[in-house]
Amino acid sequence: MSQPWASWVEFALPEVRTFVDSRFEVAPEAAWEDYVAIAAVVPGLAGTPGPLGDRARHRRPNARAEPRRCPRRLARLAAPRRRSSLERRRLRPAQPVGVADSTQRQRTRWIPYPRSVDTPQPLVAVVIPALNEAGKIGRVLDKLPRDGRFEAIVVDDGSTDGTGDEARAHGAALVIRHDRRMGVGAAIRDGWRAGIARGRPYLALVSGDDQHEPAELAPALDALLASGADYAQGSRWIAGGRVEGPTGGRAIGTRLYSVVFSLLVFRRITDATNGFRLFRSSLLADPAIDLDQPWLDSYDLEPYVLYKAIGRGYRVIEVPCTVRYHPREGYTKMRGLRDWWRLFRPALLLRTGLKR
Repeated sequence: MSQPWASWVEFALPEVRTFVDSRFEVAPEAAWEDYVAIAAVVPGLAGTPGPLGDRARHRRPNARAEPRRCPRRLARLAAPRRRSSLERRRLRPAQPVGVADSTQRQRTRWIPYPRSVDTPQPLVAVVIPALNEAGKIGRVLDKLPRDGRFEAIVVDDGSTDGTGDEARAHGAALVIRHDRRMGVGAAIRDGWRAGIARGRPYLALVSGDDQHEPAELAPALDALLASGADYAQGSRWIAGGRVEGPTGGRAIGTRLYSVVFSLLVFRRITDATNGFRLFRSSLLADPAIDLDQPWLDSYDLEPYVLYKAIGRGYRVIEVPCTVRYHPREGYTKMRGLRDWWRLFRPALLLRTGLKR
């Protein structure tokens, strides 16, 4: 640096120090630290001969090191202490899930719950859509775990055979009645909304035609809590899962669908058609997951939620479950290729960006 510049800075720095002292009322030693810091940013000034170069290069012998007055550090020190992992394990479940921010997904902190123990309020709202399932819905409700963590919400989608009355007689916590058939997706959506309104931090889904084993919800919840995952998808094809009864050729179709779904979502899912699932209700508060779209009123809703859970970065695991077929009572209420297309199209439309 040329000597004129050094002379100018040497003249200006005392003025800066005087201004700092008078304006901000800092201690003299703190002002000296600011003085040295300003001198250090001028190239070559520390090596300039003269008193200014010497003072910028060396601290005064009696200079006392004082902590920097950093607002961010003070804010961190004033923040509440973070709990240890042991303290977090001892916490009881807090209030149900919060609402996600409109610009950024908010993930709920994992609080492990004790296994198979009674809780003051149920943790899981098990939604069971049903259409003319008299004689079956009672069997489904009788198999629900009785450890206090689960409650059943049956959505009667326009049944004409007394399905709702049978559900009440077998201990359903809530029965929602549709005066007309609105579709399985609409029934599931109404059930999940009711579970959120009742303050349940987890939502589940099982079939109303006795195809699933509701007692398997207990180990599924334990697996979800132990892993800290957000979403548990049931699978009959992984270790521990099984199929009971003749499949009627459906095994090939479900495996083929799972392969296509896995390719579209970039994640291997072994049983994407399986309705058995359990997840955090906070997932539905994600602004990118919109269940109110009319095209989700039928079988599209279930693969839509699974695709979104994976695509939005939630942690998804698969849990073993049982799928039971009753050939004498009918395999399914799906109507041929039209309803199979409704299963296929959510992943395809979301991957291509035609739907959101």
